[in-house]
Amino acid sequence: MNKAFFLTIFLLSTFTFSIAKAQSALPDELSKKWDNVIEAIQRRNDIAESIAGFLSKTDYNEKDLLKQCIAKAAAYRKALKDNKLKNATEIEKIRVFYQEQSIQLNRILVLLEKYPDIRKNKKQMELTENLEGAENRVVVATADFNTSCNKLRRKDLIFEPHKNETPPEVAF
Repeated sequence: MNKAFFLTIFLLSTFTFSIAKAQSALPDELSKKWDNVIEAIQRRNDIAESIAGFLSKTDYNEKDLLKQCIAKAAAYRKALKDNKLKNATEIEKIRVFYQEQSIQLNRILVLLEKYPDIRKNKKQMELTENLEGAENRVVVATADFNTSCNKLRRKDLIFEPHKNETPPEVAF
């Protein structure tokens, strides 16, 4: 009887330990996936800042807008550097930063459309290609993170970068 009792206790404790270990590994995986999202967004931010810096060296009149874009990019860099996955409010902060960054980036891209001679510049073309790659990295990292959230059944942590965005109204 003692052998059966101790064997049962041993099996139960082994089973409990293995479940606890498996569950503690999942948040580490989620944390790594979140770090990948932050890294991809940071890369996108750096490229946007580089494009704004490149455009500010040209002779066009939008210097104030470009300085504002560069200043916001620096603020985003600090916010992204300090961010760790703690709860849904941290994810919401990054989502808001991402949307604000998208607005700044759209302004920069409108400037590129406004001045076709800048678009033809080789350095500008490289920066634009890098931006496309960074956008793809953000999409992939976000999808991986959201998949991990779904595995853990943590729908509160799902990162939707374009949540609550409404398209601009256009009058024809």
